[in-house]
Amino acid sequence: MDSRMRTMAGEAARLVLRLYREEHPAWSDDRTPLDEIVSWLGLHVETFHPDDYKPGTYGFVDADEDENLIWLCRDLAEMLRRFTLAHELGHVILHCHGGRRFQALTHKLAALSASESTQELPDPSQTDPCHDTDVQESLAGLLDKEQFQEALGVGQSYDPRSQRELDANIFAAELLMPIERLRVLYLVERVSPQSLADIFAVSNAAMLNRLAGLLKEHLKPAEEATVEAAERQTPAVVAPKKRYDEFQQAAIEAPTPALIVAGPGSGKTSTLIGRTEYIIRMLGVPSQQILALTFSRKAAQEMEERLQQPLAGAYALPKVSTFHAFCADLLRQHGQLVGLRPDFALIDEAEGYFLLRRRANTLRLRHYQKLHSPTYYFPDILKAISRAKDELVTPEAYAQLARQMRAQAQDDEAMEQAEKALEVAQAYALYQQELQQRGDTDFGGLLMLTVQLFHVYPEVLREQQQKYQHILVDEFQDVNRASGVLLRELAGEEQRVWVVGDANQAIYGFRGASPANISQFAQDFPRAKILPLSRNYRSRPDLVTLAEAFRCQQLEPDEQPGKNQPAHPAHPDVSITLAQAADDKSEMAGLLHDIHYKHASGYAYKDMVVLCRTRAHVQKISRVLASAGLPVIERGGTLEQEYIKDLLSIILLMTDQSGMGLLRAARQPEHPLTQSDIEALLLASQEQHLNPGALLLTGDVPLNVSVEGHRSLRRLTQILQTLHRAPDTWSLLAQYLLIETSLVRELLADQHKQSSTMLADYDRLLQLARHYDQQQ
Repeated sequence: MDSRMRTMAGEAARLVLRLYREEHPAWSDDRTPLDEIVSWLGLHVETFHPDDYKPGTYGFVDADEDENLIWLCRDLAEMLRRFTLAHELGHVILHCHGGRRFQALTHKLAALSASESTQELPDPSQTDPCHDTDVQESLAGLLDKEQFQEALGVGQSYDPRSQRELDANIFAAELLMPIERLRVLYLVERVSPQSLADIFAVSNAAMLNRLAGLLKEHLKPAEEATVEAAERQTPAVVAPKKRYDEFQQAAIEAPTPALIVAGPGSGKTSTLIGRTEYIIRMLGVPSQQILALTFSRKAAQEMEERLQQPLAGAYALPKVSTFHAFCADLLRQHGQLVGLRPDFALIDEAEGYFLLRRRANTLRLRHYQKLHSPTYYFPDILKAISRAKDELVTPEAYAQLARQMRAQAQDDEAMEQAEKALEVAQAYALYQQELQQRGDTDFGGLLMLTVQLFHVYPEVLREQQQKYQHILVDEFQDVNRASGVLLRELAGEEQRVWVVGDANQAIYGFRGASPANISQFAQDFPRAKILPLSRNYRSRPDLVTLAEAFRCQQLEPDEQPGKNQPAHPAHPDVSITLAQAADDKSEMAGLLHDIHYKHASGYAYKDMVVLCRTRAHVQKISRVLASAGLPVIERGGTLEQEYIKDLLSIILLMTDQSGMGLLRAARQPEHPLTQSDIEALLLASQEQHLNPGALLLTGDVPLNVSVEGHRSLRRLTQILQTLHRAPDTWSLLAQYLLIETSLVRELLADQHKQSSTMLADYDRLLQLARHYDQQQ
């Protein structure tokens, strides 16, 4: 999401509150007088019957030159009504640029709105009302750019309507729960989440999400906060003109089509920036006729930021996007031609899992079937479907290839592989039928449908070819084959394509990236000019020499040395040491000695990392380091972290009749239990024919437990009873995170070395739980 729009939404809400308070000094509590503010702004609220509009319609703005009306569904619960009203008020202030009544109220907000009018967001209207998917209290806690990107999904930041709805949600959250006041009440005065929800007159869901965002902001590393503060205070300076070496300059001025083979640290993105500036300044090409593409969102964001410096003020920025976002934007305009509904949703992996699960009874599986867990292989099947789409293989083509495999099978192993492929083809066909019936697509379908759109409707392709006269691609080694075909289609006969990449630096193979695109480039574009970027500006000479030797021996044995040349002078210190150990014991001893030596030399433990090939090796080394008294942070999957297991142990008490979660819960300092206490509870549960979790939920604590055990069981009962009232899975997890005081204390401890990592893991759990609830 555009950070300027996010800032504007929050600032607008704060300004409304300040101006209203100045004119109404009698208002002294923290509950926003929302209805009074609406009237004060000269707006009117009317209600409609739920049957008058499509199910799930919450409200809309009816703003013409004579009246400003906000319409709300009359059956909304009070807390949801307040959030929806604040959401619609956000539309009036941020998006109804013709709202003269409000602009007459204050020139400050009028100027604020005018400064962002270039966003060209669609005006709200009765014909495009806000639904339950638009008015999202769950976005009340999203305070940073990365979280918004996750909430929007790939390509959604390029959808004006989605951005408009997000603006309104940010405005509503700040208007009803001002973040600075919330910071004082929660972090300083330690007011509980439930009490805060009552104070601000919002739902528990909205408050929990707002607090989750507040915690993440609170735990932002000090270095990052310092950098942000410096950026706000430091005046903008004009950077000196970039100087390029002979390899870079030749690449910048290369005729198209061109493939720039770039070694590590050779300035791939810098050269692309130089190429863009060259096309605009020297060739006189309007910037809006340039399309710059890359595979990852992070790379696209970096490219756009770096383009702003040389072009800002004199030229508009060219179109910068990921391949998938570009396709999503195009399909928002023309998707109905290939079977998508106008407001199609992007199905992620979690939603795809539930989609397959709904068709589980239709599938006829043998190799991919587990009787005790019918959906066990669904993630693997979804990965296979995703890889097929990366290669533009349709369900029909997949089935045909599988039948060919079966016909050519010479042994049992080959036959089994062919039968597995046929089962995937069957699941792929059903999965695609579900998507087509819904009018939605998944991540891989964005490229596949766009290529299909170009083939079936060549006039759409010609429109794009005329619109973008020059196409630049960064990190070309990381794009998948579907992206390569899409690029070939967009290039057309003119073939004004310029790409930069290095097959040896491919890192997105797990997402379908195909470094073979580099070797395929000359076939896709026979007239291609291939040029090198050979000078490494990032690494020390000994690192470059070692990497070059490895390339020539292992990666490209037929190539000559010289692809990677060090730009820096030789350094007397050695930065790489190769050590060999006779056995495991010697290896561990050498590792410990090296860590102690580096620490004595001034390196902090937090600046050292040990990388291992397998998870078992990680655990082994962690035990050795911990036994030696060294601080260790062992990273693995989210569900493997100790604090996540502690969290889930309580949830397990509610779902597992065996009571296994009790054993781990008993080890937590907030509710410790001795072995005798655990045995007493288990015996009592057997006598009453209840599982341990159900017994705890009743609050009946056995009399023969210790005093400390009685206190711990009461604490567990309180937690379980609170969670039992949670309306859905993700609210349950969020609520437990906030009532479990030991976890909150760790989150709030800035000095705790794992706190930010913990919060990221909790965020991931909440995201998974949200996906689950949305499918139920």
